[in-house]
Amino acid sequence: MVELDMLLAVDRLCSKHELTYYLICGSALGAARHHGFIPWDDDLDIGMPRQDYERFLQLCSTELPAGLFLQTHQTDPCWFKHVAKIRNEKTTFVRYSHRRLKYNHGVFIDIWPIDGAPSSRILQRLQATIIWLSLAAGQLRYEMRFSDNFFRRTLALMSLCIPFRFWFELAERVARWSTPETARFWGDLIGGYFYGREVMPREYFGTPERVKFEGHDLPVPEQLDAYLKHKFGDYLALPPVEQRVGHGACVIDLENSYLNYPPWTS
Repeated sequence: MVELDMLLAVDRLCSKHELTYYLICGSALGAARHHGFIPWDDDLDIGMPRQDYERFLQLCSTELPAGLFLQTHQTDPCWFKHVAKIRNEKTTFVRYSHRRLKYNHGVFIDIWPIDGAPSSRILQRLQATIIWLSLAAGQLRYEMRFSDNFFRRTLALMSLCIPFRFWFELAERVARWSTPETARFWGDLIGGYFYGREVMPREYFGTPERVKFEGHDLPVPEQLDAYLKHKFGDYLALPPVEQRVGHGACVIDLENSYLNYPPWTS
């Protein structure tokens, strides 16, 4: 319900400024299969066409409700991923693998840009590889101190000679090879890393359709069935019980700020 309140705040902001967004990934699956959250999920994913995404980030600096925080590598110096997040600063959600990093650890929803992708499969694969390598290099810089994996630590040390901003901007530039307005294919390229199921015909997204999500009318891709079959295959089938897990949180507190749980001291 904390995440739902955050989502409704985003929905109001987008409606006010006529910005397009969609529930995507597991959130779109939850809308279709459960009419709300997947019961064992613990986050929300929304996607916006690149132009709307950039406008949304600008608006967040002045129009987010009190207590909500836009997390990017620019607003939170210790944030090392390319996904933007809206965080509830009055809550705590600490992932075990990130427990020693000094970024904002409030309950979150993910905001992904949706970019155009090349029509050529070869160019799609090239684009995906460059994005993946740049994301991995940038993230490893921050994770190396806490990784026991020799290979990861070695890669991280190699990446230290190049500023994080370089890796971030490289991924962003490559993701924008094709403009969403003219591209035949769309996808959450920064989030997907490798294209297997991220890139799909543009018309699958289309004009957002509003469906019931936890009792509220919220937008999903226009061709929701085609979108979900592309992403998940037989999406109505429930996964095995052992796969019904969240994101590996070690601290969840919906009543107290993450500032009461300094993970970097644990």
